[in-house]
Formats: sequence, C-alpha cells, structure tokens
Amino acid sequence: MTSKNIRKNKKRMNRQTQTESAGQEQIPFPEPQAEPASAPELVEIVPLAALREAEAKRDEYLELAQRTRAELENFRKRVEREREELKRASLGGFLKNFFGPFDDLERAIREGEKQDSYEVIHAGVKMVRDNLWKVLESAGVKKIEALEQKFDPGVHEAMTALPSDKHEPNTVIEVFQNGYTLDGFVLQPARVVVSAPKN
Repeated sequence: MTSKNIRKNKKRMNRQTQTESAGQEQIPFPEPQAEPASAPELVEIVPLAALREAEAKRDEYLELAQRTRAELENFRKRVEREREELKRASLGGFLKNFFGPFDDLERAIREGEKQDSYEVIHAGVKMVRDNLWKVLESAGVKKIEALEQKFDPGVHEAMTALPSDKHEPNTVIEVFQNGYTLDGFVLQPARVVVSAPKN
C-alpha cells in the first residue's frame, strides 16, 4: 500500500470517528440546586385595644410612681422639720432654766456695787451656784464623789501624787476640778491629787 493510500485511510477513519461522536447523545451535568428560601417570620399582630390598654396601665404606673416619690419627699421634709422643732423646743426648755440663775447673778452684782460688801457678793454668788446646780441636777447630772475616796481611774484623773502619812496609798486627798456623770456616763472625770507612801 502506498503512502497516498495510507493518508486517505486515516482521513476516512477520522471522519468516521467524528461522525460517531456527533451521533452520541450528550448527558447534561446536573445543575446545583439552590437552597429553598426560608419562610418569612410570622409577626404577631397586637390588637389595637390591647395596645391602648397597655399604654393606659403604663401611664397609671408612672403616675403612681411619681405620686409615691412626691409623698416620700414630703414625708422626709416633714420629719426633718419636726426634728428641728423638737430640737429647738428641747434646747429652749433647757436654756430657759438658766434665766433665773442669770438674773440672780445680775442682782448680786448690782447689790455688791451699791454696798461694796463682800458678804453680799458672796451670798449672791452662792445663790447663783445653788440655782445652777438645781438645773443640772434636774437634767440627771450627778457630781462624782472624790475627796477621801479610793482612786478610781474610771471616774478620777490623777494630776499628781503627794506623799502622805495620814492616808492610805492611792487615796484622793485633794480635788482640783469636780467631775460629773449623766445616767452613769462620765461627762467629766474628777481631776484629783492622790496620796503616795512616804519613803
């Protein structure tokens, strides 16, 4: 077979192959399926009457809260005012007890200026002291007993110690300043001198 015949056979075979390929049925590639769209969310529709009722209750609760707040503020102011009035009345009642002794002191000064007498001034000052003590005593104030008493650090304050052969050690032998209590509470300790043993 010549080369010319071989070339013709190849061409014929190629045409046959193409014809067979054209005659075959093409199988389409499956298209990707799109995901189904999600269903829309259902929105609950509130009836208009229910909405108005809720708004009315909201306004009612708001008004109640505002009214309660105003009442509490008024109550706080009233309590504060009453407390101030009670304080003023209590303090005024206590201070009023000092007017009498103060008048006595003024009278003693006037009488002393007229007569220039020590006895008159002494008597006037003593009267003022006694009246002032009555005021303090009526309020519950008590004087701390100190002189010739055993030293008690709870109610006495030792200023110094002096040797003494007439007293037991730690005995109050002199009072510099009186001490006072109110219902058992020490307002002021008694400032004292205590005895110490002689060497």
